[in-house]
Amino acid sequence: MAKDNKKIKVTPSVEKDMLTIANTIVKIYSAKQTELECKVKKLNNNSEESRNNLNIIQENLRQMLNTLHYQIKNLFDNPEYTGRRFKTNYTEEFINKEPKSIRRYTYFDMEMLFREDYYFCKNKGVRKAVKKVVKANRNYWKLSNNYTKKTELKKTVDNYV
Repeated sequence: MAKDNKKIKVTPSVEKDMLTIANTIVKIYSAKQTELECKVKKLNNNSEESRNNLNIIQENLRQMLNTLHYQIKNLFDNPEYTGRRFKTNYTEEFINKEPKSIRRYTYFDMEMLFREDYYFCKNKGVRKAVKKVVKANRNYWKLSNNYTKKTELKKTVDNYV
């Protein structure tokens, strides 16, 4: 949360960048939900069609993660942004160049930054976007807990044990 409940106000360009990042994070969570559904279908019925669907969904998820990485870099490169920063790609530090294989899970870090610093932002759009991200996160974890409790997968795993 914001320190001492000081409300932060951001400039319009920074607000626009934050809104695009928040929308992308919400899309990532919806893609992760469909991926979870597809994984359960694949485990219950391991056909070629279900494997192809899962591969397509995972490829789209990778594309969204890459897009998010560049959006966050855009925000941090904006001279009007004065908030906290974090490393968007941890391997850059060790090899001094962007790696060929791109594995970025910075949406966790960005979500925490949104929650801690911008939950009580003066800009209404940013506040709404942060609340959307929090709601998407909550829905994803609620759904993932349901899948582990109430699917055929759970019954099969219990039978093996």
